[in-house]
Amino acid sequence: MGGGVTGGGKTAITTIADTTLTLSGSLSTGDITAPTGYVSLFITDPIKNAIALSISSAEVGAAYNYTISSSGGGTNVTGSGTAAGATVNITGIDVTGLNDGTLTVSVTMTDSSGNVGSAATDTVVKDIIAPTISSVAAPANGTYEP
Repeated sequence: MGGGVTGGGKTAITTIADTTLTLSGSLSTGDITAPTGYVSLFITDPIKNAIALSISSAEVGAAYNYTISSSGGGTNVTGSGTAAGATVNITGIDVTGLNDGTLTVSVTMTDSSGNVGSAATDTVVKDIIAPTISSVAAPANGTYEP
């Protein structure tokens, strides 16, 4: 026969010899599918100091996380929330810490089982710094003609 070790109020089988052991129970795989099909888009163009973005085809109840970066550098902007509906609009996102350049938003969604979907991305150009004129020279003949 087999022997057992008791610990924590439970008995663990340590050896089984010439016997049939029947186990019963159930196995639940739960939700193993990550959110898919969602899209993120900048909905503010041209970009100034605050922007808005939209997530469409979101999984209702899933958490979203976004990061906005600039090819020109600066401090990335991040945010998160929960999708109350299939479309999530996020407004008033302060991007003053991002330098002029191509802004990229990357959005992921995580369902209640912890499954993380692939990143959905979009880009837009931020160009709020006006060009500077370093010098102006008069024409060689001294006249300005059209």
